[in-house]
Amino acid sequence: MSWSTRPEDLILTVKKEHQKLVKDMVAFVWVQVTTSSPVDTGRYAGNHNVSSGVPNGSYNYNKTNPSKSVDLGRVEVTVGDDSFRTFWVSNGLPYAEALENGHSQRAPRGVYGPAFALASHRLRSRT
Repeated sequence: MSWSTRPEDLILTVKKEHQKLVKDMVAFVWVQVTTSSPVDTGRYAGNHNVSSGVPNGSYNYNKTNPSKSVDLGRVEVTVGDDSFRTFWVSNGLPYAEALENGHSQRAPRGVYGPAFALASHRLRSRT
């Protein structure tokens, strides 16, 4: 019996596919939270952060995105060899938690919860 694909090549293919999936899912969540953000000044929509290992709780009070544009060039997801680490999409603005808890008529169910539910559904439908 012979192998049509060497085990080393299969491992490399699986690793690359996993890295692509992680990167795609993180970007998907970032797009969802950005486009679902309630907008007054656009400050909340402009301060969603992507990080790995630990959440990035920083914010820039002057950074706004009132149009909720989703330039994926702003999202840096470097998966590398450790694609099993935790990736975070977060917002460090002082009022971000209140918005997530429904304190906006424009997003009464919050932003992150619905985004992660959509991501979970999308991931399940890929298999």
